[in-house]
Amino acid sequence: MTAKVENLYQEIQQFLKSRISSTVDAEDLCQELFERVLPKLANVGQDHWRAYCFSAARRILTDYYRRKGRQTTSRPMSETDLRPEMIPDESECSTAVQAERETAATRARIAGWIPEEMESLPDIYRLPLELYTQHRLSVREIAVALGLEHSAVKVRLHRARRLLVSRIDRCCRVIRDATGQVVDYEKRAPVACCG
Repeated sequence: MTAKVENLYQEIQQFLKSRISSTVDAEDLCQELFERVLPKLANVGQDHWRAYCFSAARRILTDYYRRKGRQTTSRPMSETDLRPEMIPDESECSTAVQAERETAATRARIAGWIPEEMESLPDIYRLPLELYTQHRLSVREIAVALGLEHSAVKVRLHRARRLLVSRIDRCCRVIRDATGQVVDYEKRAPVACCG
């Protein structure tokens, strides 16, 4: 039994080392894992020890990365952080705030077009989209409510979204930033759909 546990310990340690850049952290996690697992191995059949330990190792690895993700690396402020050129003046701040307000207003304006355009969609696409966006039903719930297959609902939702985009795009070109967020729009034609 001891040889089997030692081999398992080595296997788990290699597994953790292959997924964590710090060897010390991997060894610590392996030790922590076996402190938790050893008392419970008596209740697990020997044929299942390996699977049980690797399952526990995956969980402990997930916890490790969650803890690591919450840690922030902050440094104390230094005198160079307080140089006058490092502090934005009021006009820069107010310009940035104004630009953000304008962008928010643009997004709200574009979002206001969607309900009107949704109403003009054929029922076959409008109904699933309304159930999904306004009533917050899942795709499976919509499928049951409409008596459709799960895949059919997904296709209809996809087509409804494409139709909405094409209808808005027909009269306005929506401008997005590098992250895909809407920042502005330009009218394409003298059609009444764009504000």
